[in-house]
Amino acid sequence: MKNREKLKLKKQPLETTATAVLATEGKVESTTAQTDAITDEPPRLDANEPPVSPPSSETLATFSKEEKFLYHPLTPSWLSQHEAIAGIKHRNMQPPLPCQDAAESGLAPMPFVIVADGAGSSPMSDLGAQSVVTALARLLKTLEVEVAGLLNQPQEAPDAGRRLSLMLVKHAMGVLMDLAQTHRRSVKDFRCTLLLAVIGKVNALWLKVGDGALVEEKMRIYPNNRLESEWRTLGAPGKGDFANETIFVDDRLQPDDVQSGLTSSADICALGAMSDGAALALVSNDGKQVAPRLSTWSNDLRTGKLKKSTLTASFYEADFSRRAMGDDCSIALVSCALKE
Repeated sequence: MKNREKLKLKKQPLETTATAVLATEGKVESTTAQTDAITDEPPRLDANEPPVSPPSSETLATFSKEEKFLYHPLTPSWLSQHEAIAGIKHRNMQPPLPCQDAAESGLAPMPFVIVADGAGSSPMSDLGAQSVVTALARLLKTLEVEVAGLLNQPQEAPDAGRRLSLMLVKHAMGVLMDLAQTHRRSVKDFRCTLLLAVIGKVNALWLKVGDGALVEEKMRIYPNNRLESEWRTLGAPGKGDFANETIFVDDRLQPDDVQSGLTSSADICALGAMSDGAALALVSNDGKQVAPRLSTWSNDLRTGKLKKSTLTASFYEADFSRRAMGDDCSIALVSCALKE
């Protein structure tokens, strides 16, 4: 955080600012690469190829359940999974460091993913990250009526999503301040990044403080009944703790540090949040490509096959750990089950 002063942040109260949504313009769409390695190959989809019109009922009856899903973009049958593990680099230290990542996903009040990555230089950041994730998952349930009002119906107020995003971040800041007071330590000792996304019937809300990656998956049908899975990153990619430019949730956070967006939930079939360690192995640095493993996990999740142990084993694979630079890895996923 030595370069923190270079950000030239506006000193405005977080709770009273509802600025225009950051990083919603210029978001890039990405498709899965052919191997787990992130490549510079162009997306497989032709951007000029429009989706076909909705088929007739007779044609729809001949579709597979994956194709039928496209005309039921949000079903009640969502599933969730999450995992956070200590990186090899942390495990090999003497004494070993605890995992400083925290992840949670759930279905109430509606499908959501939350990930926090504790600052490596903060001795109590593992407690800070876990406390923030737990508190925000609870807050979403407490604010069920407000969240449903925002995400389950069209929004006329363009800054409604921004206001809720800043409210959630303000609550996370308060959690860390309370921890600091309880343990008689500086808030800096508990700071962490924050990634959150929640999806409703009409809209999806996302917010991002610091590095890591937020991704969404959409399924679309193209001519000749060709089904394609499209991945898109949400928010601008961060440079990470290694660049000494990571922004954290702490008592110095400003509204301009918070990226957020309110987007249509149409055709979204999966959401994912991951710490920078996992993102190094799964998402290209520019956010334009994702590894096919994400599609595999989302497909396994929607069919009830993705186990926490599968994520654990994947994170500890030698190649995955090398790509993650031995850092802690965490991911939270929700995926929509396909209608029969």
